[in-house]
Amino acid sequence: MDGLNTVIIPGINSIEEYLNELEKSCDGFINKRASIRLAKESFSMLQELEEWGINFPKDEKGEYYQGRKGKYHVTMKSPNIKPLLASQVRSKKIQVLQHTMATNLLRHKETVIGCTALDNRLGDFIICRAKSTILAAGGCGRFSLPPSGYLFGTFDCPSNTGDAYSMAYHAGAELTGFEFIYGGYVRTKDYNSPIKDICVSHGGKVVNSLGNEVLPRNQTFLGQRVSEEDMRVDIRKGLDPLFIDIRKVSKENMKSIRELMFTTERGTLKTFFRGRGVDVRKDLIEIAQGDYHLCGGHGGTGIIINEETETTLKGLYAVGDSSWVTRQWLTGAFVFGAIAGKNAAQYASSIKEHEITSDSVEKEKARVFAPLYVHDGLKPAQLEYKLRRIINEYIISPKNKMKLKIALQWVQRFKKNDVQELKASDAHELGRVLEIQSILNCVEMAARASLERTESRWSFLHQRTDFPEKDDENWQKQIIIKKNMKTGKMALAIRRFT
Repeated sequence: MDGLNTVIIPGINSIEEYLNELEKSCDGFINKRASIRLAKESFSMLQELEEWGINFPKDEKGEYYQGRKGKYHVTMKSPNIKPLLASQVRSKKIQVLQHTMATNLLRHKETVIGCTALDNRLGDFIICRAKSTILAAGGCGRFSLPPSGYLFGTFDCPSNTGDAYSMAYHAGAELTGFEFIYGGYVRTKDYNSPIKDICVSHGGKVVNSLGNEVLPRNQTFLGQRVSEEDMRVDIRKGLDPLFIDIRKVSKENMKSIRELMFTTERGTLKTFFRGRGVDVRKDLIEIAQGDYHLCGGHGGTGIIINEETETTLKGLYAVGDSSWVTRQWLTGAFVFGAIAGKNAAQYASSIKEHEITSDSVEKEKARVFAPLYVHDGLKPAQLEYKLRRIINEYIISPKNKMKLKIALQWVQRFKKNDVQELKASDAHELGRVLEIQSILNCVEMAARASLERTESRWSFLHQRTDFPEKDDENWQKQIIIKKNMKTGKMALAIRRFT
């Protein structure tokens, strides 16, 4: 991670300006109150992170480096950010359950009272009783199948499989933005890491197969810089493959690029290039369109929350990529994580603990361990590959009614037949089965929401060939997804942008 994408520095940026640009870039699909809260607390959060030892470098004037990836972006150089965060957890003596994945939320009427979990190393089934619960399990990174065909070769974290979305849905919380399927962006071919903005902001350029530079056509949220659509134009013209060319950048810029690519962003990229025989100082770097995922950080998918991170269920909070705060990026994870922690603790101190019924626990335990008793069934990787290939063919743009209906037919078939045939030989594979079930829930939500929105919006992220135009008159609205707790069926509702 090479920076905080959203920081409103007093005297340099304004909240009003940021909000206007965000609303414009997202076609009005924003959680306005939460976005205002994010903007207000972004700079104080940066200062707190500095106190923890996270490095935000400054120039000779003592000012933060801004604008490399948009004017609200502040450069960060902390390859060790995760160990630093972990040390904060340890210093506060917070209990951590390693190798443990939540499987479902526990409810008492309209209140969440904890969750069940699986230790996917030891196979222990765990009951977590809680007065308040925060969902921070990311988005659905393992959604579409990457062009490489490697199940875990995704842009977003591959261990994020929509578990938070799935658990919130089954508990009866409201979700939105599942037709806002983020991705398809041009990234390092077969490795799927961000590279264009790092290189172009340091003097590099994007070139096509003829060696011609791909030039920016329009002003974007990030400024006058070659955009995804600019590159897609050349791809549609058959001028691919595209490449990043940094062979002629200055020594100083080359040093910065290599530092960002190989330490701050993704350390294993250096190993990948070495294996491919690529020397970025001498060779062109091939780039290609990557995978798609569901995400509340980069995109606009998530559990509906207010500016206090409260969901539509009592005792349940959601933050980061799990929550609906369009394009909150890494800043949002920090800001709303802090807000949720304070609010959840305050709420927990004000209520009594509810008793957990054995019926709900036993039912969930039976569901979790059922694949251990399946013989001659499907291995998890087999069904996951097939499911994610269906996403590529029928869910992502360009979409149309026929594609989406076929996708829903596959969803029903998978749920009725294939999921019941999944087998697991150990606790680790039990976890894989649970992940597939979460992905499958996300696929259904994405297909139904995409079918409902009879227009095209957000450029290539929701492009309906049977409804190719944006329809602001009828579709300045969001699609709300919620489980009908009486029938068990998925219900959709329409609500105007606010």
